[in-house]
Amino acid sequence: MDISTIAVLIGISGTVTLVAGIWLALHLTALADTFRGRADVVPARALPRTSRARVYTALALFNVGWIASIVIWSIGRGAV
Repeated sequence: MDISTIAVLIGISGTVTLVAGIWLALHLTALADTFRGRADVVPARALPRTSRARVYTALALFNVGWIASIVIWSIGRGAV
């Protein structure tokens, strides 16, 4: 795999992770409401402003992004 291809793929996956992480940080009330009752997470009194499906989508994108970055980096280094 060419080094520029690896850099572009890591850049894309890093951007996806960053955007999803920022979105999750901006919607903490919805995130806390999604995991209400688990691991001492207490939601705020304010109602969540977004749906659970969007929270799960953002969580999925966040995890896929950082995992893809590690996989692409490993392939680029020849570890896989």
